[in-house]
Amino acid sequence: MARDEVIPNALVANGGVAFKAATGAGVAINVTNGAYVSTYDKFAAQGLIIAVTNSHSSAHVVTITKGAYNLDATPGAAFRASLGDATVTIPAGETWLLGPLETARFLQADNSIYLGFDAGTTGTVEAFYLPKKV
Repeated sequence: MARDEVIPNALVANGGVAFKAATGAGVAINVTNGAYVSTYDKFAAQGLIIAVTNSHSSAHVVTITKGAYNLDATPGAAFRASLGDATVTIPAGETWLLGPLETARFLQADNSIYLGFDAGTTGTVEAFYLPKKV
């Protein structure tokens, strides 16, 4: 299964960016594929916030998949993966912000974050990086 890519937007200190998920213009949720948020490195992912809009008439669960812990392949990556997946229930018709996410728990070996959606979920996903310094 190939997950759908969500490319994060960089938030700008003392500025702003468009919030597309709230208008339905983010990446469409595909429950079969799930999604991944691409990050260029594990340090960028430390300031990652994900916006999920549930456009369905019922609440639905978003799963943030535990990371891949392989100290030999990726030193320091997801050493808290043993805490497991995190789930968040998004009420019908609402947009929720998830994060900032902990890379020590959720970072995959390819420096991405995986998202899963329960059956029937519809809506959009968008991601943002926090500025490194403000």
